[in-house]
Amino acid sequence: MAPFFNIYTQFINGYDNGNALLKKYKAFPAFEAFIKQCEVQMKAELGRILDLEDLLISPIQRIPRYVLLLSELFKYTPSYHIDFKPLGEAITKMKKVAEKVNESKREVEGFEKLVEIQTCIQPANFLKLVEAHRKFIREGNLLKLWGKDITEFHFFLFNDLLLYCSVQASILPFAKKKYQYVSFFTLENAAIEDVDNSIYPFTFAIAYPGVQKRFAIAAATAAEKKTWMQDIEKQISYRNSPIYLQVREADPLQPTRMRGYLSKEGSKVKSWKRRYFRLKGNTLFYYADETFSVPLGWVTCVNNEGQKMYTLAVLDEEEMFFELESKDKIKRSLLMQAESQEDLKLWVEFLSRIADLSPNTQRFVSESLKRRQSQ
Repeated sequence: MAPFFNIYTQFINGYDNGNALLKKYKAFPAFEAFIKQCEVQMKAELGRILDLEDLLISPIQRIPRYVLLLSELFKYTPSYHIDFKPLGEAITKMKKVAEKVNESKREVEGFEKLVEIQTCIQPANFLKLVEAHRKFIREGNLLKLWGKDITEFHFFLFNDLLLYCSVQASILPFAKKKYQYVSFFTLENAAIEDVDNSIYPFTFAIAYPGVQKRFAIAAATAAEKKTWMQDIEKQISYRNSPIYLQVREADPLQPTRMRGYLSKEGSKVKSWKRRYFRLKGNTLFYYADETFSVPLGWVTCVNNEGQKMYTLAVLDEEEMFFELESKDKIKRSLLMQAESQEDLKLWVEFLSRIADLSPNTQRFVSESLKRRQSQ
């Protein structure tokens, strides 16, 4: 019977909004008069009055009460009794229901927080924050250090990116805060570093070792710095973990468009290695070889709004060199070499669907398609 209690999640998820709506309508005399009339009828039939707020919260309190009741029964039930084992199983199932309800509640609250952040940042179409995979972690003011340019921004940390905005001034003292979008750091392929800075002692950095870029950020206190670093490190560690990569790579909604071997230039050591590549959806994964299930790295070419984030260029048609370069300030690049002219044409044709083309590459793709159509 325990699975049937999962229906409670729908009620609990809507409880806060329902309670707020009730308080709003109680300000209307007609609604208040209707409630009073119901209370008179209730007292006549039941001999007592149950407040509507109490009735609304009763379903929320019910599941924890069932867990407590079953636990008390189990405590005083001898181990040899016929009900001892079923009671233990019932407690386990009810606890799972309670955990599921609480998790659902947290997800709804997280979704509402994303919507709240989205609506308070200008321009309205700066970035699509409300995504099924995205979770809000924390927010607060930090200093961004860029050479001699020291600026305070309001930062929002999510499980996949760190967004920062400037605070818009308001003439109303109690007005809801509004922010102006500035930029964001992706947490993919990122690292968190402690920074020794005598002027700003509570400094840390978001670094991208593969492209030797890093962005320094300073907190106001040691405790604040520690908390931010721990939270960012936790998100980075998960996104770089084999579990996350396996889940992402195995996404059934993302078809494999192209696969095969290419030579790739190393990001840290500038040497070339033969790697197995797989273009899955809008992401290009690469592996040590085709027997591996966990990728060594990946490049996501299209963002959540469908915008192409990389430029594709054929650098040397004869030697079969081509490159993906990001359009952001970090300028991440992936330099590759095909094993044949036919492979080069195929890879460029497929990648051209998810990346913008440099002028010479547009010509290359156009000629390649014409040759293919004439065959």
